[in-house]
Amino acid sequence: MFATFGTPKSIVLDNDTSFKSAEMAAFTKKNGIKHIFIAPYHPAANGQAERAVQTTKRNLKILVEGNWEEKVSKFLLKQHTTPSTTTGLTPAEIMMNRKLHTPLDLIKPENNTKKEPTTTETPVGTRKLKINERVRMRVYHGKSGPKWARAIVIKKTGPLSYEVREEETGIIHNRHINQLIKIKPESAAEQKTTTKTRILTKKENRENHYTLRSKAHN
Repeated sequence: MFATFGTPKSIVLDNDTSFKSAEMAAFTKKNGIKHIFIAPYHPAANGQAERAVQTTKRNLKILVEGNWEEKVSKFLLKQHTTPSTTTGLTPAEIMMNRKLHTPLDLIKPENNTKKEPTTTETPVGTRKLKINERVRMRVYHGKSGPKWARAIVIKKTGPLSYEVREEETGIIHNRHINQLIKIKPESAAEQKTTTKTRILTKKENRENHYTLRSKAHN
C-alpha cells in the first residue's frame, strides 16, 4: 500500500498490543508517521473506521456468489466507484483523479461513443493509413521467401496497429505501422503496364505448365 500511495502523515489506531510494539514505533518514527491512539473501550472515537467496518460486514453478507476473495474485490470496486454525499466524487476520483470503469458504464449512452485509442507509444507525426489503402506488408513466412507482400488495409485495431488482407492469398494479418509501407497510387500508364505484365506472367505460367506436361507424356 505504501509503495503505491506513499506514507501517511498520521495513523489513527486502537489500543491493540501489535500497534504499541517496538517494531511499530520504529517503523512510524523512521517514516515520519504520527500515530494517534484512541481512548480505550471507546470505538466511537474512531468513528470513521468503525463505520467502514460495519459497511464492509453488511455488504459482504449481501454478496452470495464467489469465494471470500471475490466478495471482497467486488465490494471494494463498489466502494471505490460510489460517489460520496459530501464531496460528490468517488474515492477513486479523489485518489487517482479519474473514474474507474465498471459494467454500469456500458449502459450509459454518453460512454458508448467510440474514441480513438491512445498510447504513450504514439509520437507526434506518426504515419496513418486509411481503410482500403494499398500497402506493402512485412512477411515472416520463412527465411527463403519474399520479405514483403502487397496487402490492403481493412481495419484499424489500435493507435499503431492495422488488420491487412494479403492480395495474393487473401489471408488477414495484424501488423504494426512500422511493418507497413504505403504504396503510391499508380498512374493510368503504370496501371496498364502492371496489368499487361500480370497477364503475360499468367500466360507464360500456363505455357510452361503445358510444356512440362507434354514432356512428361513423351
